[in-house]
Amino acid sequence: MTLAPALAPAGAAPSCSTLLASAYRRLSALCDALCLELAEPRAPAGQGWIDGAELASRPELLDAFLDEEDRRIRERYAVTARPDVVASRALHGLLWSAALLMSGPWYLERRVPRLRPAQFLLRRTGNGCAVVPGGFSCLPDDPAAGCPGSAWCPDRSRCARSCGRRSPTTCGRSSPRSGRGHAGGRGRCGAW
Repeated sequence: MTLAPALAPAGAAPSCSTLLASAYRRLSALCDALCLELAEPRAPAGQGWIDGAELASRPELLDAFLDEEDRRIRERYAVTARPDVVASRALHGLLWSAALLMSGPWYLERRVPRLRPAQFLLRRTGNGCAVVPGGFSCLPDDPAAGCPGSAWCPDRSRCARSCGRRSPTTCGRSSPRSGRGHAGGRGRCGAW
C-alpha cells in the first residue's frame, strides 16, 4: 500500500515552480540545442512571444508562425519549401521542444511537469522557447511531494506514463496550409 506523503513544514521547502525552474536550467545546460528561457508565472507572453494556447486558437498566429518557419527554410537552405514541408518542420520543432520540456525533468529528477499550453511559449521570430514553471507530479518519496502544487503518483510506471499525457501542445488543430490533404493542398487534412 502506498501512503500519502507527509506535508512539508511551512517555509521549509522551495515552491514547485522554483524546483522546476532549477530542473529546466539543468536541462538547458545539458542540451545545447534547447534554446530555453524561463518566464515568470502570470507574466504576459509579450511582443516577441506566442503561447501554445494562442497558437492553437488563433489561425492568424498559426499562419505567422508558419510564415516564419518558411522564411527560416528559405534563408538556411535557399529553397522554397512546399507548405506541408514548412508545417512539418514547424510542428517538429514545437513538439521536440515540448517533449524535452516534459521528459527532461522526469529523467533528471523524476518529476513530470504539469504544463498547460499557455505556459509554453515560442519566439515569434527566430528559434527558442520559454516555459513558465509550475506544478509537477512526482513519486511519494520525493522530498517535494508535500509541496503545494505537487501531485504524487503511487509508482514509477504511472508517473512515467503521465509524462506523455501532459504535453502542452495541441496537435488536433487543422490548417489549410498544414498539409497536402486529399485535394492537393486544398483540404483541411494536415499536421495542425
